[in-house]
Amino acid sequence: MKTVLTAAALFAVLLLSACDWSSVGFNGTCKEYCASVKVTENESQTDIDSAMKQKCEAMGRHGTPQVLDKSKTEVGFTCPV
Repeated sequence: MKTVLTAAALFAVLLLSACDWSSVGFNGTCKEYCASVKVTENESQTDIDSAMKQKCEAMGRHGTPQVLDKSKTEVGFTCPV
């Protein structure tokens, strides 16, 4: 019984640490320091870059985020280490 609970706990940790951006296809792409921002069609690239940088800085990461994938409504990226 203890083994089952331990396995369940490990599985829960894996689920919580995974990035799930199924709407833009990020599943399995990003392992850590992953983030995404919602975007609108009329948003400038400068505004999007600023939002990504702010989100990374909130995680304690500084530098230029690397875009992994994007759609019309969302941009997924990883923050520099």
